[in-house]
Amino acid sequence: MQVFDGHTADPLTVPAQVETLRTRFGITEVVVVGDRGMSKRTGKTALAAAGSKSITALTTPQIRPLLREGVLRPEWWTPYVYEVPHGPVRLVLRRSEAVRRTAPRRRHDKLATRHALMTARHAFVRTAQRAQPDAGLRTLPAWVTRDTLAGWVQVSLQEGAISVTVAEAAQTEASRFDGGDV
Repeated sequence: MQVFDGHTADPLTVPAQVETLRTRFGITEVVVVGDRGMSKRTGKTALAAAGSKSITALTTPQIRPLLREGVLRPEWWTPYVYEVPHGPVRLVLRRSEAVRRTAPRRRHDKLATRHALMTARHAFVRTAQRAQPDAGLRTLPAWVTRDTLAGWVQVSLQEGAISVTVAEAAQTEASRFDGGDV
Protein backbone atom coordinates (compact mmCIF):
# COMPACT_ATOMS: atom_id res chain seq x y z
CA MET A 1 0.00 0.00 0.00
CA GLN A 2 1.24 3.48 -0.79
CA VAL A 3 -0.20 6.92 -0.10
CA PHE A 4 0.28 9.77 -2.58
CA ASP A 5 0.30 13.48 -1.83
CA GLY A 6 -2.82 15.60 -2.34
CA HIS A 7 -5.24 15.01 -5.17
CA THR A 8 -2.94 12.96 -7.39
CA ALA A 9 -4.86 11.45 -10.30
CA ASP A 10 -4.83 7.69 -10.96
CA PRO A 11 -3.06 7.98 -14.33
CA LEU A 12 -0.07 9.42 -12.48
CA THR A 13 0.01 6.84 -9.68
CA VAL A 14 -0.94 3.53 -11.30
CA PRO A 15 2.18 3.08 -13.47
CA ALA A 16 4.36 3.36 -10.36
CA GLN A 17 2.22 0.73 -8.63
CA VAL A 18 2.45 -1.56 -11.66
CA GLU A 19 6.24 -1.24 -11.53
CA THR A 20 6.17 -2.08 -7.82
CA LEU A 21 4.19 -5.26 -8.59
CA ARG A 22 6.68 -6.22 -11.30
CA THR A 23 9.78 -5.77 -9.18
CA ARG A 24 8.38 -7.11 -5.91
CA PHE A 25 6.66 -10.21 -7.31
CA GLY A 26 8.53 -10.75 -10.57
CA ILE A 27 5.42 -10.25 -12.69
CA THR A 28 6.22 -9.77 -16.36
CA GLU A 29 2.82 -8.83 -17.79
CA VAL A 30 0.18 -6.65 -16.12
CA VAL A 31 -3.34 -5.86 -17.29
CA VAL A 32 -5.01 -3.00 -15.44
CA VAL A 33 -8.80 -2.93 -15.16
CA GLY A 34 -9.73 0.72 -14.73
CA ASP A 35 -12.72 2.97 -14.69
CA ARG A 36 -13.40 5.36 -17.55
CA GLY A 37 -11.47 8.15 -15.83
CA MET A 38 -8.34 6.04 -15.50
CA SER A 39 -8.47 4.84 -19.07
CA LYS A 40 -8.48 8.17 -20.88
CA ARG A 41 -5.57 9.25 -23.06
CA THR A 42 -3.21 10.16 -20.18
CA GLY A 43 -3.81 6.89 -18.35
CA LYS A 44 -3.51 4.75 -21.48
CA THR A 45 -0.32 6.51 -22.52
CA ALA A 46 1.20 6.07 -19.06
CA LEU A 47 0.25 2.38 -18.93
CA ALA A 48 1.55 1.75 -22.45
CA ALA A 49 4.82 3.48 -21.58
CA ALA A 50 5.07 1.18 -18.56
CA GLY A 51 4.48 -1.83 -20.84
CA SER A 52 1.04 -2.64 -19.46
CA LYS A 53 -2.34 -3.23 -21.03
CA SER A 54 -5.72 -2.03 -19.83
CA ILE A 55 -9.38 -2.99 -19.80
CA THR A 56 -12.15 -0.41 -19.44
CA ALA A 57 -15.71 0.38 -20.48
CA LEU A 58 -16.53 2.59 -23.45
CA THR A 59 -18.79 5.61 -23.15
CA THR A 60 -21.96 6.08 -25.16
CA PRO A 61 -20.26 8.67 -27.44
CA GLN A 62 -17.57 6.06 -28.16
CA ILE A 63 -20.12 3.32 -28.85
CA ARG A 64 -22.40 5.26 -31.24
CA PRO A 65 -19.82 5.58 -34.08
CA LEU A 66 -19.09 1.86 -33.78
CA LEU A 67 -22.81 1.20 -34.25
CA ARG A 68 -23.01 3.54 -37.26
CA GLU A 69 -19.96 1.91 -38.84
CA GLY A 70 -21.41 -1.57 -38.34
CA VAL A 71 -18.61 -2.67 -36.02
CA LEU A 72 -21.25 -3.31 -33.36
CA ARG A 73 -24.86 -4.41 -33.77
CA PRO A 74 -27.73 -3.84 -31.33
CA GLU A 75 -28.68 -7.53 -31.30
CA TRP A 76 -25.26 -8.42 -29.85
CA TRP A 77 -26.21 -6.79 -26.53
CA THR A 78 -27.61 -9.70 -24.57
CA PRO A 79 -27.29 -10.84 -20.95
CA TYR A 80 -24.50 -13.12 -22.24
CA VAL A 81 -20.97 -12.04 -23.15
CA TYR A 82 -20.34 -11.41 -26.86
CA GLU A 83 -16.85 -10.69 -28.21
CA VAL A 84 -16.02 -8.56 -31.26
CA PRO A 85 -12.44 -8.16 -32.52
CA HIS A 86 -11.82 -4.60 -33.70
CA GLY A 87 -8.33 -3.69 -34.85
CA PRO A 88 -5.86 -3.97 -31.96
CA VAL A 89 -8.63 -4.27 -29.36
CA ARG A 90 -11.24 -6.83 -28.45
CA LEU A 91 -14.67 -5.47 -27.58
CA VAL A 92 -16.62 -7.51 -25.05
CA LEU A 93 -20.35 -6.77 -25.01
CA ARG A 94 -22.90 -7.55 -22.35
CA ARG A 95 -26.25 -6.05 -21.39
CA SER A 96 -26.98 -5.45 -17.72
CA GLU A 97 -30.59 -6.35 -16.99
CA ALA A 98 -30.60 -4.22 -13.83
CA VAL A 99 -29.53 -1.12 -15.77
CA ARG A 100 -31.94 -1.98 -18.57
CA ARG A 101 -34.83 -1.91 -16.08
CA THR A 102 -33.82 1.39 -14.48
CA ALA A 103 -32.78 3.35 -17.61
CA PRO A 104 -36.31 4.11 -18.91
CA ARG A 105 -37.31 5.41 -15.49
CA ARG A 106 -34.19 7.59 -15.33
CA ARG A 107 -34.97 9.00 -18.80
CA HIS A 108 -38.58 9.62 -17.78
CA ASP A 109 -37.47 11.42 -14.60
CA LYS A 110 -35.05 13.63 -16.55
CA LEU A 111 -37.76 14.52 -19.03
CA ALA A 112 -40.28 15.27 -16.26
CA THR A 113 -37.78 17.53 -14.48
CA ARG A 114 -36.92 19.41 -17.66
CA HIS A 115 -40.58 19.63 -18.66
CA ALA A 116 -41.41 21.29 -15.31
CA LEU A 117 -38.57 23.79 -15.80
CA MET A 118 -39.72 24.47 -19.36
CA THR A 119 -43.30 25.01 -18.18
CA ALA A 120 -42.09 27.48 -15.55
CA ARG A 121 -39.97 29.27 -18.15
CA HIS A 122 -42.92 29.43 -20.53
CA ALA A 123 -45.19 30.82 -17.78
CA PHE A 124 -42.63 33.50 -16.96
CA VAL A 125 -42.25 34.48 -20.62
CA ARG A 126 -46.03 34.73 -21.05
CA THR A 127 -46.59 36.89 -17.96
CA ALA A 128 -43.52 39.16 -17.89
CA GLN A 129 -44.04 42.36 -19.84
CA ARG A 130 -40.50 42.66 -21.13
CA ALA A 131 -39.80 38.94 -21.66
CA GLN A 132 -39.44 37.71 -25.19
CA PRO A 133 -40.44 34.16 -26.12
CA ASP A 134 -37.32 33.51 -28.22
CA ALA A 135 -35.13 34.59 -25.28
CA GLY A 136 -36.99 32.14 -23.06
CA LEU A 137 -36.13 29.38 -25.50
CA ARG A 138 -32.36 29.96 -25.53
CA THR A 139 -31.41 27.97 -22.43
CA LEU A 140 -33.71 25.04 -23.06
CA PRO A 141 -31.68 23.28 -25.81
CA ALA A 142 -28.65 23.38 -23.51
CA TRP A 143 -30.67 21.66 -20.79
CA VAL A 144 -31.84 19.01 -23.23
CA THR A 145 -28.28 18.38 -24.43
CA ARG A 146 -26.84 18.28 -20.91
CA ASP A 147 -29.39 15.68 -19.84
CA THR A 148 -28.67 13.54 -22.93
CA LEU A 149 -32.22 13.95 -24.19
CA ALA A 150 -31.18 15.64 -27.45
CA GLY A 151 -31.65 12.57 -29.61
CA TRP A 152 -35.35 12.28 -28.91
CA VAL A 153 -36.58 15.56 -27.38
CA GLN A 154 -37.08 18.69 -29.48
CA VAL A 155 -37.75 22.11 -28.01
CA SER A 156 -39.24 24.78 -30.26
CA LEU A 157 -41.20 27.99 -30.27
CA GLN A 158 -44.67 27.84 -31.83
CA GLU A 159 -46.83 30.95 -31.91
CA GLY A 160 -45.01 32.46 -28.94
CA ALA A 161 -45.28 29.30 -26.83
CA ILE A 162 -42.46 26.96 -25.91
CA SER A 163 -43.23 23.47 -27.17
CA VAL A 164 -41.62 20.16 -26.23
CA THR A 165 -41.88 17.25 -28.64
CA VAL A 166 -40.81 13.72 -27.72
CA ALA A 167 -39.91 11.52 -30.69
CA GLU A 168 -41.20 8.14 -29.55
CA ALA A 169 -39.31 6.22 -32.27
CA ALA A 170 -36.00 7.83 -31.25
CA GLN A 171 -36.77 7.16 -27.58
CA THR A 172 -37.42 3.50 -28.42
CA GLU A 173 -34.14 3.39 -30.36
CA ALA A 174 -32.27 4.87 -27.37
CA SER A 175 -33.76 2.23 -25.10
CA ARG A 176 -32.35 -0.58 -27.27
CA PHE A 177 -28.93 0.07 -25.74
CA ASP A 178 -29.99 0.54 -22.11
CA GLY A 179 -27.70 -1.47 -19.93
CA GLY A 180 -25.23 -2.15 -22.70
CA ASP A 181 -21.63 -2.42 -21.56
CA VAL A 182 -18.62 -2.55 -23.85
